[in-house]
Amino acid sequence: MTDLQFNIIRKLFWVVSILIFGALLVFLALEDRVPSGIRTIVHENEWSSGIEGWGPAHRITSLSNNQVQINIDPVYLRVFLPRKFQDVDIVLWYKDPSKKIDRMGAQLINGRYDNWQFNLTEFSDLESIGGWQKSYVSLSLENADFTDRAYRFILSAPGLDKQSQKLEIKKIQLTFYREPLSWSKIKKILHLN
Repeated sequence: MTDLQFNIIRKLFWVVSILIFGALLVFLALEDRVPSGIRTIVHENEWSSGIEGWGPAHRITSLSNNQVQINIDPVYLRVFLPRKFQDVDIVLWYKDPSKKIDRMGAQLINGRYDNWQFNLTEFSDLESIGGWQKSYVSLSLENADFTDRAYRFILSAPGLDKQSQKLEIKKIQLTFYREPLSWSKIKKILHLN
């Protein structure tokens, strides 16, 4: 074998090795689908990819400017994601003259189709902007139901149906957190530890 053939084979080996390594990294990133570990979804009451809007339909009224009026509590929101997450921070922009908005939570795993359980957490008020209240809640998704790759959330406003003034929702922002893709996680996936 001549030096020229040896150099060609050596260069070809390096190119193939780099391509295989690159393909492996792309595969792992796609398999994780959220390499940063953070996924933010903003739903402004219009069609959004990955969101099944507020429902059931008979409990809400669509208003102008993509706002939704909640007439009867509770209402639900489903969010479809490629992977499970550990936690979610939720920010809700709303008008609530009757001060009925109370808590929000994620549906828990309980093994029974007819018995829904939710981990409800009280909102913390952040600020008021242009007549809209902005509130925050942080939820653990550790025991949350992830059937069909979706989390189901409940918004609770007890006694809302007995009030003349209803709850209006402008938008909701959900920021999901999980362990980011890292070298230690790649080693764990490849069983190199």
